[in-house]
Amino acid sequence: MIDRELAKGVVIQSKEDLLVKVGLYHLKHKVEYRTPRSSNSRLKVVCKHKNCPFLLSANALTGSSWKISNFIHPHTCLVNLSHSAPRQLPAKIIGALFAPKLLTEGRVLKPAEIMGDMERDHGIKLNYNTALRSQNTAYDFIYGDHKKSWELLPAYFHMSMKENPGKSAYIETDKDDVFEYAFISFHASAGFLSYCRPVIVIDNTYLKGHKVCYGGCLP
Repeated sequence: MIDRELAKGVVIQSKEDLLVKVGLYHLKHKVEYRTPRSSNSRLKVVCKHKNCPFLLSANALTGSSWKISNFIHPHTCLVNLSHSAPRQLPAKIIGALFAPKLLTEGRVLKPAEIMGDMERDHGIKLNYNTALRSQNTAYDFIYGDHKKSWELLPAYFHMSMKENPGKSAYIETDKDDVFEYAFISFHASAGFLSYCRPVIVIDNTYLKGHKVCYGGCLP
């Protein structure tokens, strides 16, 4: 599948997505690569071995999209050499590899599973920290970045109050505008409060211990 996603003329949503696809391609074929050019407008990927003609170049389009302008493949070094998979892999690429497993309802992805699968399927030994970062990245691919989701709260609260008259909602932040807590109450759930009357209730707290006072009961 990843081989068909990389081709001359293909437009990819962002540079980040393009780099992930390049990483998955090389992980699949167990070849190491390097990026001699990587800027906001151009990207060039070549094989780590100088005699291999592999080349992928891409240019930025309007917005965040990127277009593959040239793609020379496959790696000819595969014919005569047996390369091991790259030893150092970004957690984002590993996360993209395991993200589809989370599409199964109720599926939980654990770092130990990532470590075992990477060693069994790709011959790569990951340490626990890398596996943990990969796990978090896999969840981000499926459910989105949970940190960035906080930025959506103000817009969500605004629209929900607009569509639900009588609703109460607000967000509390500290002096540095960092989120502290949020409150939300739908009128359908809290409307009954307007019909309640204030009532004074007296309750007791029972005391236990070797020495108690107030008759063992604190009003």
